[in-house]
Amino acid sequence: MQSIRRRIRFVTVASVFVSILVTAGGSLSKAAAQSLQLTPAQLQRLKERRHRILEAGVIESVDVLQFHCPLPNECTILSIVPDGADVKQGDVLVKLDDSELQESLSAQRVATKQTEVALAAAAADLEAAERLAAQALPVAELTLETAKLEQQRRVGKGGEMSFELRTIERMIRVARQELKRLAEEGDGDSRRREAQSQLDAALAKKELFERYIQPHETAALKLAVARAELALQEQQTDAARAVREVKATLAAAKIAHEHEQAKLNTLVQQVRDCEIIAPRNGVVLHAVAASRRTPNAFEAGTTVNSRQLLIEMPDLKKLRARVLVNESQIARVKPGQSVTLQLNALPQREFRGEVTTVNRTPEPAGSWLNSDVVEYAVLVRISDPPPALKIGMQLAAEIDAPLDE
Repeated sequence: MQSIRRRIRFVTVASVFVSILVTAGGSLSKAAAQSLQLTPAQLQRLKERRHRILEAGVIESVDVLQFHCPLPNECTILSIVPDGADVKQGDVLVKLDDSELQESLSAQRVATKQTEVALAAAAADLEAAERLAAQALPVAELTLETAKLEQQRRVGKGGEMSFELRTIERMIRVARQELKRLAEEGDGDSRRREAQSQLDAALAKKELFERYIQPHETAALKLAVARAELALQEQQTDAARAVREVKATLAAAKIAHEHEQAKLNTLVQQVRDCEIIAPRNGVVLHAVAASRRTPNAFEAGTTVNSRQLLIEMPDLKKLRARVLVNESQIARVKPGQSVTLQLNALPQREFRGEVTTVNRTPEPAGSWLNSDVVEYAVLVRISDPPPALKIGMQLAAEIDAPLDE
């Protein structure tokens, strides 16, 4: 990459300088040509190429699967396939230490089972409360109905109280008729006194009945109906409250169980994730910088952080060029522009391509030596890639980017 950049740098600077002069409406002076130490042939070539950007790049995969450490905390690698190894779909790529997870999983299974038992108990309590309400409410309703029927039987129209009053009134009428008859017939005083005594007793009984017995009986029966109504309301309230409280307990138990079940599911999934399986055939690359790449960048016993990138599986059949363009030129690069590519590995051939994506964020600085250099990645689709094209091949890219853009 550096050798390509060195070869490109002189031509790029000269091309930009010439382009500025031409864009400004002037022509390249002899003094300017001499200062750049350009021959007439080089000058003519630069003029012909004044609308092009020359930058270095590298071949990469369009589709790269990345596999990170899936656990929430740092973990230890038990085994990992070698860097650059060919794997098949279903092969175990990475095996992480799950001993701590297994302990947590056992404890979580116990906690989840406890909440499951509590949930079942709450469901049983709800069923019992609803069954009790279904049994107790009809009893209270029958008690109220009985009290009302008793009230109607005793003091209702045509009830027992009316009958008793009519009986007393009939006794009074009979006593008066008997007393009148004895007076008309002139019978003895003893019989008239007896008839009068019966009349007085009947009148006293009527007065007692109307003044005390009937009002008391009416009030007592009314009180019995009111108590039955109150008992029914209390039964309804108690039953509803009992069902409501048990439902609240059931809901809380359900939430607790779902929470513990979710934790259990997470731990089960994390244990499963400790084995990273290849989803397709391909080549495995350990996820480290190229400058740090060793025959095995990761190995058994290596400690990795949560979400740390471990390995990548690029699709070797879908390749593209990744070109780094200086910030001074990036504004001229647009999707759809044509690109000429020349590979270090195939210096005698040129390949055509097209800009597909211009990244909007700059690339990280490579080192402190060029930390002040700002570059943007430009992704290029290769029109007719050769069979020998491989990931990591370095290239020079010539982007057709008119100055007026």
